[in-house]
Amino acid sequence: MHLEFKLSNYIYFLITLIFLGFTALSAAGQTGTIKGTIIDKETQSPVMGANVFLKDNPLGAATDEQGNYTINDVPVGSYVLQVSFIGYEPLKKTDVIVKPDHISYINAALQISALETEAIVVNGGYFNQS
Repeated sequence: MHLEFKLSNYIYFLITLIFLGFTALSAAGQTGTIKGTIIDKETQSPVMGANVFLKDNPLGAATDEQGNYTINDVPVGSYVLQVSFIGYEPLKKTDVIVKPDHISYINAALQISALETEAIVVNGGYFNQS
């Protein structure tokens, strides 16, 4: 009877170890990283402070002084990467694939756009003297 008790404890211990091993394996490799550089299309200089984000996802980053960005812990899947910065046309990169424990490098060049505002009307006239 004492041997049966030890054997059943050993079996429970093995089952627990196997379960924990499968849990750890399934949790690993569920995210990846997106990195890249954003530059000005005409001058080829880095664009600092550009917003780089995933469409329909809260993840994103801003570019540094060299135009580099990193978005960590991106769930595995396919995304649309959007880049925007004032004075430039917004840019979309489709079919950005994120693989488990992998870095996807996505570089982009932004095109300068003219800023449009509403028309301002200036009327000239004189002041009445009192």
